Amino acid sequence: MALTKITGQVINDTTGLVVGVTTVGGGLSATDGFFSGIVTAVGDASFSGNVSVGGTLTYEDVTNIDAVGLVTARNGVVVGSGITLSKDGDIFATGVTTATKFVGDGSELTGVASTDNIRTNTNATFLQNVNVSGTTTATTFIGNLTGNATSADTVDTTSSNNDATHYVTFVDSSGSQSGETLRTYTNLLFNPNSGLLQATSLTGTLPPAEVSDQNNTSTGYFDLPVGTTGERPGSPAEGMIRFNTTLTQTEEYRSSQWHALSNKFTVTGGTISTTGGYNIHTFTSSGTLTISGSSATGIDYIVVGGGGGGGGTRAGGGGAGGVVVATNQTIATGTHTITIGSGGAAGTGTNDGGDGGTSQLGTVQASYGGGNGGGQANAGGSGGSGGGGSDGQSGGSGISGQGNDGGGSTGSTGGGGGGGKGSAGSTPSDYSGGNGGSSQSNSYSGSSVEYGGGGGGGSRDNYTAGVGGNGGGNGGKTTGSNATAGTANRGGGGGGGGRHSSGDSTHKNGAAGGSGIIILRYLTP
Repeated sequence: MALTKITGQVINDTTGLVVGVTTVGGGLSATDGFFSGIVTAVGDASFSGNVSVGGTLTYEDVTNIDAVGLVTARNGVVVGSGITLSKDGDIFATGVTTATKFVGDGSELTGVASTDNIRTNTNATFLQNVNVSGTTTATTFIGNLTGNATSADTVDTTSSNNDATHYVTFVDSSGSQSGETLRTYTNLLFNPNSGLLQATSLTGTLPPAEVSDQNNTSTGYFDLPVGTTGERPGSPAEGMIRFNTTLTQTEEYRSSQWHALSNKFTVTGGTISTTGGYNIHTFTSSGTLTISGSSATGIDYIVVGGGGGGGGTRAGGGGAGGVVVATNQTIATGTHTITIGSGGAAGTGTNDGGDGGTSQLGTVQASYGGGNGGGQANAGGSGGSGGGGSDGQSGGSGISGQGNDGGGSTGSTGGGGGGGKGSAGSTPSDYSGGNGGSSQSNSYSGSSVEYGGGGGGGSRDNYTAGVGGNGGGNGGKTTGSNATAGTANRGGGGGGGGRHSSGDSTHKNGAAGGSGIIILRYLTP
């Protein structure tokens, strides 16, 4: 080996071994060289073959390492104090790592935090919790969301075009979903396609604008509160609406009264008055009842026939006109003829009295006139209530549901009392006249009135005359105590005539029955 510009101790130059300190000031060229100790190259060193270093190769003030081929470090590479490349393939960096992209599935990435964005071109799966202290924005959330969602416009559980019903679940502040009080399950459902939110019940007060001045486009129904008359609100307010099952009608509260709303109709005819929340139509004479609009519903009425006249001479009293009371009736639209039955004529001498006339509410209801009181030795006539008999003759029969039978007479005694709506006429056991049957009270006129009392029977030989039922006439006795007529428009029977040998002939005559009446009422609309 040729050596040039070498200074220092040379032990043997024939084998190419240099021991000690070698300083090369110019160029060093050797085919095979072995150096032991410190080699200092002042200029350039060029090696055409491999360079093997058994110890540490130290570079002082080296700016760059320019390697055309592969650099292999067996125990790693350390760059300053921030980057370490381990022999196992790990890279440890304590500062910022910047790269245009990372390649791989990212399954071994750990400690990724404080980043502005995490971007993936495919679906990302987080194996642990993702905690966000700021705002999270996503086009779609899939699965359960926990925590507080505040000031959010929408939370879509699925496509808004999916016509399906989804459960709405509430959780507590810790995100817990345990406890029936936290979950609504089927009690609260939402359909994103129709926008329908269903709940089993709602509590609280809605703002008036949410329930008023809104166009209801439903073709279904609006459900009203339902209850009986007795279940009406204890402290009603103006404008309340409900359905009354007692009256089978919709009603509203106004002007301090409940008024019917269902089946609006108009009624004309008779004498019209208003009291107690009712419109009242009273017919004391014949006429017409006209109903327009829909059929009149919730109608209450009383129909009373004319009372029978009392007979002459110890005669029976006249029977009361028939009385029929009905509630919550329906009367069809149209014109209905009203007929008021007249009272039966009085019996003169020993003649029978006349039968009372029938009162008729169109084709809806007829109440028959009372039967005549029997004249001396004659039976009473049948009718709404039967007339009383005379001198051992029976009383007339009453019509079931309208009145009762008249009283009879035993032997040559006084006349029997005419039957009434409330009870049958009495049969005397001596020369006294029998009392008329009792009446029935009714307040459809707006006040309590008695209808359908039987006429009292006439007495014999100045005995006590029969007393008529309420509205019925009293029987005759002697001069100055003549029979009296039944009360007009109450259907009472007339009293029977008496027979006193020393009295005048007038006291022997019977008295006329009272005329009938028809009254209708309905809640003031």
